[in-house]
Amino acid sequence: MPGPGCGGSPGISLLPFWPFIDFMGGEYGNALLSRFPLQEVQVFPVPDIPKEKRDGWFESRSHLRCRLDLGGREIFTLTSHYGLSQEEIQNAVLETLRLAGETELPLIFMGDLNEKPDSPLLAPLFSVFTDSAEEMEGPGFTYPSDHPCEKIDYLFHKNGIRTLKAWIPETTHSDHRPFCARLAL
Repeated sequence: MPGPGCGGSPGISLLPFWPFIDFMGGEYGNALLSRFPLQEVQVFPVPDIPKEKRDGWFESRSHLRCRLDLGGREIFTLTSHYGLSQEEIQNAVLETLRLAGETELPLIFMGDLNEKPDSPLLAPLFSVFTDSAEEMEGPGFTYPSDHPCEKIDYLFHKNGIRTLKAWIPETTHSDHRPFCARLAL
């Protein structure tokens, strides 16, 4: 079921949002905004690392999985924001792979993974998914938004989805620039 903060408005499907923590007077977490009807919304926690390995930046994390109806064809989306420590990222990658392996439907996985593409921690993802940035000219840097020099934000896909175009808009409305892609089934 949708989590706290869910709502809808004319022309926009239900907005699932699952908060992690209170942050600067608001909630912080995973969300999906879709023009397509949502058939199912589930939240899967990423296993926390042991308390003795947590630092001041530790936050419990999760994956938000949504099944969408694209006019008679269904796809899954998976969103996550990985933690900062190696152990947190390892746990998140394993959970991503577990969830991705549960379906043969087309799947889009997107999020801030807090690691660069050449990281050994992300290598298992690159063996299962296609990175939409492969269709982009340039390095796909998204962070920090005022002078991007790192690629840590991703839009992956598998099971019959292909990237038609990918781009990074020049904006500083967040600490990251958005990663955008036009996909096709």
